[in-house]
Amino acid sequence: MEYEEELNVTKVSRGTIKLWLSCVRSQKLLISVLSVLSFLSIWTVSLFRQKLISAFLMLAVVACHFTVAVLAVPVRVKAALGTKKSSIWSYQVCFSEGVRRLLSWILAEIVVIVIAGLGLVLLIVPGITFMLWYLLVPVVIFDDELIGPFSAMERSKGLVQGKLLKILFSFSVFQVSVILALIALYCITLATSAMSLAIYITAALFQALCSELLVTLSLAHLVFLYLSCVELEQFEEGL
Repeated sequence: MEYEEELNVTKVSRGTIKLWLSCVRSQKLLISVLSVLSFLSIWTVSLFRQKLISAFLMLAVVACHFTVAVLAVPVRVKAALGTKKSSIWSYQVCFSEGVRRLLSWILAEIVVIVIAGLGLVLLIVPGITFMLWYLLVPVVIFDDELIGPFSAMERSKGLVQGKLLKILFSFSVFQVSVILALIALYCITLATSAMSLAIYITAALFQALCSELLVTLSLAHLVFLYLSCVELEQFEEGL
């Protein structure tokens, strides 16, 4: 009975926060770089709206930020896995190993978005179910060097099978909260764009930093949830 409760919201929340704090400490450099790039993207979009820079320059800065953010996903996931498993990791190793799996992750995410999107359009419940089935796909792909995108989808589905209600509660607490927080941050920055330059810059910096911290929280939640499901699976197989 004790192990069946390992995925309750309280334990997952505590575990996620603990892992998130460890990730923030161990990934300070990466989070700082991404925060600066995020701020530059926000700033250049504002300058473009004021017609102070060209569309090409704005798109170049935004594209640079987006590219680095995508390349950072495998690094951040593998670093979080290493932190949780108490293993030694480095940015170089995480990058070299993670980027090799980048195309598989992108392909899997595209398929998942299409499937979940169709499910949400046709009937809301199937869309949510598909989303929960494939929630762990990014972590599965970056943790298993041999698994392909479609196998990762099946693996994710197998891990959450029979635990959908607990996964849904946990998803609502973290992933939905992160999305709502990101929207709120954007609205705050947008609202200050008509104020003084100092206030707007402060709001943009605040949004950039908080956004990266929230993304780190989201990834830490996925990693913790994945490892908890793996441990629970191993426990059930040992019975």
